[in-house]
Amino acid sequence: ERFYGKRTINLLFVGSINDIHDFELKGGLEAMQSAYSLRKRGYRVHLVVRASVPKHIKIEDHAISVLDSPISKEELDRLHREADVFVFPSHLAHNHTPLEAMSYGLPVVTTYIGSSFGEYVENGKTGLVFTGPSPIKYFVGNNLLRSETTEKLQMLKEVSEPNYKVVEFLVESISKLIENPDLRKQMGEAGKKEVDEGKFSIKIRNEKLK
Repeated sequence: ERFYGKRTINLLFVGSINDIHDFELKGGLEAMQSAYSLRKRGYRVHLVVRASVPKHIKIEDHAISVLDSPISKEELDRLHREADVFVFPSHLAHNHTPLEAMSYGLPVVTTYIGSSFGEYVENGKTGLVFTGPSPIKYFVGNNLLRSETTEKLQMLKEVSEPNYKVVEFLVESISKLIENPDLRKQMGEAGKKEVDEGKFSIKIRNEKLK
């Protein structure tokens, strides 16, 4: 195995423990496949999946832990503090979990859609963003956004298999962050700054509300 910093690199994926469909829609399949691929390449990684995983999806590696029971705020806080990289290859928009991860100083590896159409994570600055197409066809006639509520089951069919272009991106991006601790720190600090005092801060939010 390759030992960078002589310790395991902790990856964190967060979805819903209440919606069994959320795992695949938020990119859980891609997150797991990337962990398998990284292990095969010799990287010592451990992926924590904070979500309910459908029973038909089998965990093939002891380096993946699933936490699908209610936990305390303190425990969720610990998961974020112990993580090195937040992995969020979501096929759904309007997720705030990348911002929460940024508040802990975590670099975020995500998709353009998972970053709510590129608004949350700045590629190359606060994380790494996959800009390729999603299996989900988001827009219909006149560029109207499809409903993530009424069409969820149809969307689930569109993401029932891992998107291997996304997996390849995750593997390359996480490898880059594993091998470059300074880059991890730099991106994590930049993301935290955006949440603490930048465009995602409470101060800026309140000014906009006024």
